[in-house]
Amino acid sequence: EARNERLLTTLNIDQALDARDAVAKALYSALFRWLVRRTNATISGHRGHPAACISVLDIFGFETFKENSFEQLCINYANEKLQFYFNKHIFKLEQQEYAKEKIEWQNIEYQDNQPVIDLLSRKPVGIIHLLDDESNFPKASDVSFLEKCHYNHALNDLYSRPRMSSTEFGVQHYAGLVWYSVDGFLDKNRDTLRNDVVELLISSKLKLVSDMFLDVRTAGAEKQTLNKSNGRFVTMKPRTPTVAARFHDSLASLTDSMAKCNPWFIRCIKPNTEKAPLKLDMPCVLEQLRYSGMLDTIRIRQLGYPVRLSYGAFAARFRCLVPGQVPRGAPPQEICRVVLQKSVYSPGAFQLGATKNIL
Repeated sequence: EARNERLLTTLNIDQALDARDAVAKALYSALFRWLVRRTNATISGHRGHPAACISVLDIFGFETFKENSFEQLCINYANEKLQFYFNKHIFKLEQQEYAKEKIEWQNIEYQDNQPVIDLLSRKPVGIIHLLDDESNFPKASDVSFLEKCHYNHALNDLYSRPRMSSTEFGVQHYAGLVWYSVDGFLDKNRDTLRNDVVELLISSKLKLVSDMFLDVRTAGAEKQTLNKSNGRFVTMKPRTPTVAARFHDSLASLTDSMAKCNPWFIRCIKPNTEKAPLKLDMPCVLEQLRYSGMLDTIRIRQLGYPVRLSYGAFAARFRCLVPGQVPRGAPPQEICRVVLQKSVYSPGAFQLGATKNIL
């Protein structure tokens, strides 16, 4: 549309298929958002504080196929962020606690995947940000996006460029090297839904569909803002965020919420890739254990101290085990030392930290 004139253009077969897919994705996305809002409203109601809840995050894991595209890049980026969160809680915070308590401890080295996350999302030249920049240029193409990736990351050890001419790039993820084909990257990232399609869905006789896309149209409606320099109103059409931008923001919101919680991790291991019953493929299982950080986790748990109680709490609970052996008024740390020495623990099974017993 240009002013009061509307131009109609026909689509070729590929464009028509893309338009059909865009409608399907828009319907699925709108219905999913509606379902989540409805579920949350039904469960929470008006009772209790919104923070008083238990959340379950179920995620499959890294994806690598014979041909990987934009969808696999998003999924694997999410897994990198969640793996970083897992590493932080299992390795960083655990060893920081030992350092804080000033106990004798030799740090355990582990694979830190922060450099991979920087390669994917660090501004301004992370792969996702380069993709967003290219998506905003009408004349940009998948090849121009690939060339910018090669230019900015050719010297990065975690980035791979094929030796022969190809439309692929590789990323050395926490779980291994994955090759991505850039064919269709920009179109998938733009994921634009034409206004006439939105109007068609709003005219649906199904009230649910009509209401969902009224919200879509309202979110994309033009807004007038005052230009203070000349006192005139300027019509501004909001820029539709790309799929990558929405995914990045959603993932940031998720990790922020997770940082405020007490996490419990349950690792699920696929016994085989054929989904066959009663079959245990040991190389497949070992690969998952290694790539998920489970072997390092077992090592730090084996060498570490899982029980950490403050001196006051420990003394109040276990003083009864040494009746008459500790004088009245003895400091809690002395009570703890006597209790532990009289217990079944070997001398190396515990340490007395600055404020806690480390068992």
